[in-house]
Amino acid sequence: MFQIEALDHVALHVQDLQQSIYWYQSVLGMEQRTQYQDTTGHGNPVEMRTGGVGIALFPSSPEQPVQRFDGHIAMRLTQANFEQAQAHLRQLGIDFWLVHYTRCDGIYFNDPNGYQIELSTWFQ
Repeated sequence: MFQIEALDHVALHVQDLQQSIYWYQSVLGMEQRTQYQDTTGHGNPVEMRTGGVGIALFPSSPEQPVQRFDGHIAMRLTQANFEQAQAHLRQLGIDFWLVHYTRCDGIYFNDPNGYQIELSTWFQ
């Protein structure tokens, strides 16, 4: 049986590509790596990355509208970065909610397209 090395990226269809690029840069600190020609007919997605996390932003169209899913995209932070993230979101005026779990804490908020984002920090 083969073994998966890592999750490469999550693909999201977005209403406004430029707004979404700006949001992922300014809110999550992601960098725009490349925009490439998609050979499947789904537009020209933009690859956003930070650390080992990748999000491909696909421009929506009548054929491929924004399709939210019943779930969220979770990214792990150190405890110090988790505290900084909360301060950063407050500074930007982004509403979030904090959930205390048995093994971790998580904050949840939405991107401009309604996709739910979780930032979590695990207890040692």
